Amino acid sequence: MLRELQQAVLQARGQAQRIGVNLNQAVTALNSGEVPPTLHWYARAAAQTVRKLDDLAEELKRRLP
Repeated sequence: MLRELQQAVLQARGQAQRIGVNLNQAVTALNSGEVPPTLHWYARAAAQTVRKLDDLAEELKRRLP
């Protein structure tokens, strides 16, 4: 069970890192006066990933002593 949780955490971490890179690029474009069409998608994906990490943290808290 802990291996499954570890895998889920590692997957969410990778997603968060990729989304962070993309958000940084989108914000850079936004600061130059351009509104990238993907900005809303990345923001939603980031929020979803954070929710998944929160859920995983709660699951670990319940299962670990």
